[in-house]
Amino acid sequence: MAAVGVAGYLLIALLALFRQRRWVLIFALAGLLFALYFSHIEASILEVWCLYCVISQGIIALITIIAAGDFLYNRRRI
Repeated sequence: MAAVGVAGYLLIALLALFRQRRWVLIFALAGLLFALYFSHIEASILEVWCLYCVISQGIIALITIIAAGDFLYNRRRI
C-alpha cells in the first residue's frame, strides 16, 4: 500500500506542476477517501493505529483542502 500512496502523491504533484487544478482536486479527493477507508479498517478491524498512516491522512487532507480552495478561487476569477 505504501507504493500506491507514493505513486498517488507523485501523480498529484505532477498534475499540480502542470496546473491541472481539476485533476489535482479529483485525485486528492480519491486519496482522501482511500485514507479514510484505511483509517476505518485500522480503527474497527485491526484496532491499532499506524503513525505513518495518520500522518499521511493529515497530509492528504491538507492537500485536498488546498486543492479545493485553489480550484474554487481560480474558478471564480474566470
